[in-house]
Amino acid sequence: MGNEIEPIRFGGANVYNAERTEVKYDSDNKPIYCVWMKSGAYAEYPEQGQREYDTFFAKDVNTGAICKINQKVYDSGKKVKDGKEYEFFNFKESVPNLNEFLLEDSEWGKEYKQVIDGFTGLKFNGSQTSDKVYLYDMTDAEINVNNDEYHDEVYKGIGVKNVNVNYTKGKDLNYKFNGFVRGGGYINEYKF
Repeated sequence: MGNEIEPIRFGGANVYNAERTEVKYDSDNKPIYCVWMKSGAYAEYPEQGQREYDTFFAKDVNTGAICKINQKVYDSGKKVKDGKEYEFFNFKESVPNLNEFLLEDSEWGKEYKQVIDGFTGLKFNGSQTSDKVYLYDMTDAEINVNNDEYHDEVYKGIGVKNVNVNYTKGKDLNYKFNGFVRGGGYINEYKF
């Protein structure tokens, strides 16, 4: 499960693996876009604008894994890291993306990986099973994975600002990436 399905364009964002969508209105009569994912996770957000800045990526030449990188790494031209070879590329004026992948072979059993990239003002509730939530280029967001008894993980990647994570200490994990891991190449891996 992943990007085999074409995304829908909803509220200025690309949404993959949506089970249901709905538009509600706030007290100022502005639309709020509501998305229920196949896992049962739920997201809502105001209209999202086109992102008018560069977004940088490294693609592992051997595995095809995509890693988000910052401009400093992109400008360095360092395309070999920890023995892995990468191609660098960037997008201009891309739109926010909400995606979900099912990881059935995880140590926690049925687990979902949600990738949330480029949103402003998003509220997200994890599924009723284990979640790994990866955030990139997010501002003013509320992330809640404290809504079940399962182990959840939230990874705050490049460009995350003013994001509040509600999680259970000792059971769930809340990480902040710095962009590299020794011996592991570039990090923040996900596939389109």
